[in-house]
Amino acid sequence: MRDYKDVKLQGSGGFADVRLIEGCVGRNWKKIFVAKRNKRSKHDHLAMVELSLLRSLEHPNIVRTVDSFMPSEEEIERGEDAGLINVLEFC
Repeated sequence: MRDYKDVKLQGSGGFADVRLIEGCVGRNWKKIFVAKRNKRSKHDHLAMVELSLLRSLEHPNIVRTVDSFMPSEEEIERGEDAGLINVLEFC
């Protein structure tokens, strides 16, 4: 997954897998995030538009969306059933 290291699977359901991941801050892998890997959907492109809006929100009662992206070609070739990946701050 892009600039993130997988730490641990937190849970899995019918629509998504949720993983604890580490993100790179400067040259150190220190920041902890949650990655929600949605199952593939024909509406992924619409979700990307909504997530770009969510990324701009800043409020103490809303979990911040840090990043969102589609899986790499390597992940798709390996047969992973991943659609949109949404990276959230870990509280």
